[in-house]
Amino acid sequence: MFALRPFCMILVALSYAALAAWDVLRRPSTGNAWVWLLAYYALGSGWAALDVTLSFGWLAGWPADLLSHLPLYAAFSQAILLLFLTREFLRARRPASPWYWFGALWLGAMLVLDSNVLRLAPALPAGPGLFIDRLALTQSGLILGWSAYIVNTVLWTNRVYRRTQQPLHRNRQAYWSMALALSVIAMAVSLTGAPVAGHIVSLAAGFVMALGLLTHQLLDVRQVLRQVVALMVVVGLAVIIYTAAFLAAPWLRQWFPGLPSLLAAVLPALVLVALANPALSWLRRQLEQWASGANYDAQQMVGKYGLTIGSIVDLDRLATVALDLIRDAIGIKRGVLFIVDPPASDLGETQFYGLRSAGVLGDGPQSGALLVESPIASHFNQEFGHYSIPTGVASLGRAGVN
Repeated sequence: MFALRPFCMILVALSYAALAAWDVLRRPSTGNAWVWLLAYYALGSGWAALDVTLSFGWLAGWPADLLSHLPLYAAFSQAILLLFLTREFLRARRPASPWYWFGALWLGAMLVLDSNVLRLAPALPAGPGLFIDRLALTQSGLILGWSAYIVNTVLWTNRVYRRTQQPLHRNRQAYWSMALALSVIAMAVSLTGAPVAGHIVSLAAGFVMALGLLTHQLLDVRQVLRQVVALMVVVGLAVIIYTAAFLAAPWLRQWFPGLPSLLAAVLPALVLVALANPALSWLRRQLEQWASGANYDAQQMVGKYGLTIGSIVDLDRLATVALDLIRDAIGIKRGVLFIVDPPASDLGETQFYGLRSAGVLGDGPQSGALLVESPIASHFNQEFGHYSIPTGVASLGRAGVN
């Protein structure tokens, strides 16, 4: 008989190994966060492998109480590593050494209680006439220890996020916040008696950590979440509307006894085509606009721009019209349209792109320079490098929004 649990846990262990290889291959040149992340993956893979051995009955000699708490031990130990990993990722002051010893001693105390090497009774005295179950005490201790580390990690991440001003850094820290949220969900799922699902969610948290640490160009978290919500709303409404139409078809002949069966099938289809589909398309467009964060219609703006500049041959006039159109659509206060001159042909000279102002909206620079190795220049070369751009003619403009 096919055993689903060990198969899933083997996949989890292999996935952790793949993430560990990715971590080593894409490790940053500075910092030691990748080392802590590698330890996190190794620990997760080890706990998954231990669960596989448990499923095959190879741990029959181990204490039953200890085996029942394996998912909690996994979550607690990963939470300890996550605290140090987060501090390293945020380039913050490392936790004091007592945090190491506190976590190790706490885990050791729980192992002693679970393994019952002290030969304690199942019910421990907690006061005059009061007793506490040893199994419940161990479970509560593991949850309390996990909570201490995860709360410390969340509070520190939130503190650094609130102090960070750069949007790119804040976006990267938002990915880390998603990983912390998944870690909390993994613990909650494990407590409901679904350890396999808990390990899978914890693996997802590790994947998000890898994205935040190892990926240079990250998608905007807020925009991604908005797009997911927009998709779920449209799909959910579509399912409800189509289900209602299918369920209503058999009832039409009961409500209207003389209605032919063919017409009873055609009427719901007509309603879907004439009303439901256009309404869903309109809602999808509105939600896409909301998800993008733009309060304007990009297609309409591009179309208007194309019609406006069709007869303009003067570069200064073209720049003025383009900036005015962007100002009216987006609401910018300052912007500059630059003409980009290529770097000098002599490689012995400093290589930079010359920026000449073709049009200014509000206060703005009249000229400037952009080094070839600049991330901005690299981005535009990657996006538009396949175009053939005559020297000093085509422009690479970037409006400053304020």
